[in-house]
Amino acid sequence: MRFDPTDENSQKTKKAVLTYEDGDAEMWCEWREQLDELYRLVPLTSTEQQAKAIVSLLRGKALALYLTHQSRIEREQPALQAQLLTQGLLTSQEILARSLDQLAKEFFPVKHAYRRQIFYMRYHLFIGGEVTVREFDMRLNRMSDYLQYFPTIETATGNLNQCQVLGDDQLCDIINLAKKPEWTLKMMEANVDPYDLDLHDLLDYLERLELVDSLLQKSKQENQQENQRERQQEHPVFNKYKPDESTSSERKPKKPRTQCPICSKYHPGQCWFKDNNDKEGNSHGQKNHNIGLTGYRLTRGVYVCID
Repeated sequence: MRFDPTDENSQKTKKAVLTYEDGDAEMWCEWREQLDELYRLVPLTSTEQQAKAIVSLLRGKALALYLTHQSRIEREQPALQAQLLTQGLLTSQEILARSLDQLAKEFFPVKHAYRRQIFYMRYHLFIGGEVTVREFDMRLNRMSDYLQYFPTIETATGNLNQCQVLGDDQLCDIINLAKKPEWTLKMMEANVDPYDLDLHDLLDYLERLELVDSLLQKSKQENQQENQRERQQEHPVFNKYKPDESTSSERKPKKPRTQCPICSKYHPGQCWFKDNNDKEGNSHGQKNHNIGLTGYRLTRGVYVCID
């Protein structure tokens, strides 16, 4: 393509254009946007040139559907002409546009896609999190530019209306509804009416509010860190002592624990259980070896009081 399409001697360059075979609605809008850019840069002014470009950039399912819709619309023209219905006759440019419109409906899964998208953009977009005001504005303008590639709107009279992009006033309404609730309070405190601001002024004002929020958040974090350092200095328990190798090596080793020869357990002091190797005595004069505490008998792991 030439840098200056009107000059035949202008320097030429190359541009890569994506082909389209199948995808969702957003991929279709991106492809249509590249197609219009190709029309403008080459330029492709005649209907025949545009039709050849479309056929060369479509692949597989999309190409088959496009050719099907185009042939159906072309077959309807002689019948309308025979009935002298000049109102229904289409030019070659209109046949091309109608074929692309019918192809677009194949990749938009719902009816009334334009109305649904407008409703979504008005009430389901929010500024916050990791999305800044500038990034939100860029994405919103991108979504608005895609609206012109949505399927046409059929009226009650049978006419087809082309979908239009949003104006600045409509974009301002969307941004005003998408802003943070605390920003609304700050604007009311400052006596600022968002409907008095145009798109550029509204974005600048919201960016200043966003900057104030980031500065306050940073100051809050610094204060929390300072308070934590002060608490650690006031209460040394927060500074856990970690002995180094020199101090840990000087520790005295623990004494080995001895096993009780009577109950085979490890415990300090005298064992409560009587040695089984003691001599047997009468039942009245000798303590039973199952008696652990004076006046109590160990029965199934439970001490039972005996009279």
